[in-house]
Amino acid sequence: MKEGPLKLNQVIKISESTEEAEQHYFFDDVNVSATDTVERHLKRIDDVVADADVTFSST
Repeated sequence: MKEGPLKLNQVIKISESTEEAEQHYFFDDVNVSATDTVERHLKRIDDVVADADVTFSST
């Protein structure tokens, strides 16, 4: 049996007319675009990896 990917609770808001589809997608907050949420998480991952490099580097 194949397992599907985890749901991310992405919501599509189609309550107003806009030119860009990006404006209709969000994860946690309708006022924060999905793109901004993903960028925030990627920045946090970068910070964690940089901290791990400092903490666990052998030099």
